[in-house]
Amino acid sequence: MISAISKWSQSIIIAIVIGSIITMILPEGKNKKYIKMIIGVYIFVMIILDFINYKKIKDSNSIISE
Repeated sequence: MISAISKWSQSIIIAIVIGSIITMILPEGKNKKYIKMIIGVYIFVMIILDFINYKKIKDSNSIISE
C-alpha cells in the first residue's frame, strides 16, 4: 500500500516538475495559455491513469488472495 502511494506521488511530482520547467522556458505570447492548458490536462491524465492502474492492481491482488 505504501509503495503504491509512493509511486503514485512520484509520478505526479515528476509530471508537475516537467510542466513547471516547460512553462518557465516558454516565451511570453498568445500560445503560452494554450500550452499551460495542455500541461494541466497532461497532469490531470497522469493522476487519473495512476488511479486506474492502482485500482487494477488492487483488484488483481484481491482475486489472487481469494
